[in-house]
Amino acid sequence: MQAWVRGAWELVYRVIPYLRYDTEYVVAHWYTATRPIAALPRPDRTRLTMFNERVNLRHADGGVERRVMTDRDDYANVLRNGFGLDLSDDELNAILAVRSRHGVPGSSHPFFG
Repeated sequence: MQAWVRGAWELVYRVIPYLRYDTEYVVAHWYTATRPIAALPRPDRTRLTMFNERVNLRHADGGVERRVMTDRDDYANVLRNGFGLDLSDDELNAILAVRSRHGVPGSSHPFFG
């Protein structure tokens, strides 16, 4: 699978026919389950991504809308309305606590930058 990044197609992931072990999935799941990362391909051919406080909406034509979440209301709006998550206030607070512990403000990721 590839994504159009900065004017070129970049590999997002590759499927290969090698034997996989459960521990490979456990480690990957633990990381994504304990970090402020989310991605959602949408029916309108856009892809919404979140990494730390950065939110990107990628369009099929390669255009990208970028924004930075600055407060609790921004996170609530993106997670509830953008990703369609039915979060209680307690769940949102738990997410923000993880963000506070593990997120790195201003950091970038090649696929979310």
